[in-house]
Amino acid sequence: MREAARRRVIRSCLASILTSDLTRSEIHELVLELQSGRLGYELAAVVRDLSIILRDEPEYHQSSEPDGPDPVELAYQFVQRRKLSKKALIDLMQELGLRPTRSAVSGSIKDLLAWCFQVGSQGQTSKLLNALGGAKQDPYLKGIVGRD
Repeated sequence: MREAARRRVIRSCLASILTSDLTRSEIHELVLELQSGRLGYELAAVVRDLSIILRDEPEYHQSSEPDGPDPVELAYQFVQRRKLSKKALIDLMQELGLRPTRSAVSGSIKDLLAWCFQVGSQGQTSKLLNALGGAKQDPYLKGIVGRD
């Protein structure tokens, strides 16, 4: 499964769990079932059956097409090209609403970027890539895009 699709699936599942009326103890039971129970197999069977119903043939082979350039590697190349210090990168991340943990900050710049792409939202990571890539922006357009 491609990493982007895996992230979407995990976020969707977590959102469903968080918006459900499950209690803490039921969520804990769910965790235990996922770790060592049959729930994972049952869930896979239901999803497979659903894909058949929707006439979406499952792909059982690994795609040879890459998901595009690795965003961490791309961001790292931008950081190297612009010769940004780790402090400047952290400041930029904080401007985008990312608060790096101590363990992320104590690692290399590449580790810091990997943390960012793992934890950050798609909007935050794309803004980071745009900022690192030096995309020229009109101040007026930047204000419009920056609105949430």
